[in-house]
Amino acid sequence: MAVCRGWMKVSQALDYMAGVHPRFDRDRAEGFLAKTEIRRTKRVRELSKGQWWRKLHLALTMAIDANKAAVLTSPRLGARLLISAAVLRFAG
Repeated sequence: MAVCRGWMKVSQALDYMAGVHPRFDRDRAEGFLAKTEIRRTKRVRELSKGQWWRKLHLALTMAIDANKAAVLTSPRLGARLLISAAVLRFAG
């Protein structure tokens, strides 16, 4: 997700999404992130790829009120399609 620059704090990424996307539900994103170890004061560049791609990015995406969403990943990053029991638990 291109909106999260390395210099941003996680809280700033949430602020940005809330400001630019009319269907973004910040409370929902906060709820997803509450199930992780990601602190709101941490900068995006300080997150591991797993924290960024699998947790923060997914929380931001899933907090958008949409009928359908496609989560595409890049094999170069060692990621895989995130349709698994772990994702379903995270979405809770």
